[in-house]
Amino acid sequence: MTLDLHFFLPSFQANGFAFESAREILLHIFQNSDHPAIMATTLPHNLSSIKLLKKLGLQFNEEIEITNLKLHVYLAEKSKVVELQNMD
Repeated sequence: MTLDLHFFLPSFQANGFAFESAREILLHIFQNSDHPAIMATTLPHNLSSIKLLKKLGLQFNEEIEITNLKLHVYLAEKSKVVELQNMD
């Protein structure tokens, strides 16, 4: 199963909505499935997305290239669930 989330609602940026919704989705997946980790990709220059991913507990894993597009891959392990539950 693959889950793909995108956040692109400029009029709602900087309100914490992406963090709150992504946190709940991550918690739900980790608490209700056997997925050991969740992976996310972003453009290397997308500092807002990188900041959000780090705040959610994801860590930089590697840089990949798909069709001449460089992406940074971030990874959250199931063990980070406790930290996510305590984030507000």
